[in-house]
Amino acid sequence: KEKDFIGWMWGFNSGKLQINELDADRLRIRDLYLQKGYLDADVSAPFLKTDFTTYNAVLDYHINEGERYRVSDVEIVLEEDVIAVNSLYNGLKLEKGKVYNVAKMRQDIESIRYKIGDLGYAFVRVMPDLDKNPENGEVRIVYYIQAGKKVRVKDVIISGNNKTLDRVIRRNVLLTPGEEYEMSKIGRSKN
Repeated sequence: KEKDFIGWMWGFNSGKLQINELDADRLRIRDLYLQKGYLDADVSAPFLKTDFTTYNAVLDYHINEGERYRVSDVEIVLEEDVIAVNSLYNGLKLEKGKVYNVAKMRQDIESIRYKIGDLGYAFVRVMPDLDKNPENGEVRIVYYIQAGKKVRVKDVIISGNNKTLDRVIRRNVLLTPGEEYEMSKIGRSKN
């Protein structure tokens, strides 16, 4: 980023070049385009022009946006029938006819993982497959789901605790040994 007006103050940008972030910035720019529906977006490697006499630099990225894609269809394919497929469609952010958004797809993957993870499947895998049709500017999204095996909690181990009694922490942990695994209980226990 360019230097902020009061760049010397904490929390504001000093404008100093961070070479190790340049390639990550390229990926951040591409991710931004993926959130706007540009699946074919191509961001070049950074081109940095430096003037060592004034300590100024100009940073360029060459971007080819490509076609903007809309969602033509969303499908969910379960490897094993562990849950009704129709219940997984409820609450999906990506819908037919809307512009593709990679952030919404990530939210959909987490939503599916949590719905199946709450049934006792700790190692559920959700793999998205994008079937692009450049002529129509449409993409079909297929979520392939492998639930794995059901899991039961064997033990709850608390480590790194020196001051608080274990029983004080355990009363806030919602999962107990012998209970069936639930992904949402782990998140609520951490909170």
